[in-house]
Amino acid sequence: MTIKTHSSPIHYEIETTDGLEFITQQELMPFIQNKMIRDVHIQKGAIQCMCYHPDVLYRLKTAVAVYVYDSYTVPRPKALLGHEHFSRILKTIQFVRKNMKTSCETFYLSAAGSDSSVMERIKLEIASATGLIEAEQGDMLLRIRRSKHGWDVLTRLTNRPLATRAWRVCNMEGALNAPVAHAMIWLSRPKTNDRFLNIACGSGTLLIERCAYGEAQWVAGCDIKSDALSCASDNIAEAGYNHQVTLFQADVTHTPMPDNQVDVICADLPFGQLVGSHIENVRLYPFILAEVERLLAPSGRAIIITHEIKLMQSLIPKIKLRLKNHYQIAQRGLHPCIYVFKKGL
Repeated sequence: MTIKTHSSPIHYEIETTDGLEFITQQELMPFIQNKMIRDVHIQKGAIQCMCYHPDVLYRLKTAVAVYVYDSYTVPRPKALLGHEHFSRILKTIQFVRKNMKTSCETFYLSAAGSDSSVMERIKLEIASATGLIEAEQGDMLLRIRRSKHGWDVLTRLTNRPLATRAWRVCNMEGALNAPVAHAMIWLSRPKTNDRFLNIACGSGTLLIERCAYGEAQWVAGCDIKSDALSCASDNIAEAGYNHQVTLFQADVTHTPMPDNQVDVICADLPFGQLVGSHIENVRLYPFILAEVERLLAPSGRAIIITHEIKLMQSLIPKIKLRLKNHYQIAQRGLHPCIYVFKKGL
């Protein structure tokens, strides 16, 4: 796909998963190399960059959301209503509205003290100047936040976060965030001949993100619950991968598969909060890890996310899988850890 570039780049902020910024940076590398993106600065939970066309950023699979970033060196947000600054805000709104893939008729302003008289004035002025209607779930999101040198205004490039996948027609409590799932796929170092298994597949997020990443020899998912398999099937069909994914019902501690036949296993294990309990996990986790070890081919890889960090740390010395790396992230107020294992040397 050919991308038409703008004559001058625009400043963006990419919201990332806290702890996985380096993966989003890697996702940006092809665009950095072809000079579509420059001046990249990594922060905690975000990457700022200059980009010549927003179409580049719509493609990001590990980004939570992307915003046009405007910084104002002013002491108070009231100064944003000044002609020069407010004209700049309106120009950004016009740019985002023009480049949105869907219609934009409403907006929502997110800010500390959003119900203050100053913020209410800003909202009224935006509505008056643009014709946009303020709404709780507006098509356009603007964020105003205090910065080191003044105030930032961030205008989201899409009407919904990039993390909200269009294929998700069925959701399950505790379902894995799609950008995190895609990052887990990236950590598995995908190959076109991978035999890929997602145990305890739930609503199918990891399966869909593996198919979205690229070709594999086969992709399969299992879950003990029939309603989870039905939910995954609906999402996979909506994503257009129903002919590429095999689903089957199985207890993840005893899957009906032969030894050493899987190259990559990905799993979002029960955290013991929304799904399962800590007591159940203490019993369950050793059996799951033993089954993962049995199924993996020599040099196979397992990518596992869980919030049961102490439990996993106690089990790692007792298993034959070799821990290659681990990454603690922030997600929905929790701090789960992604573990990267390899079988054999």
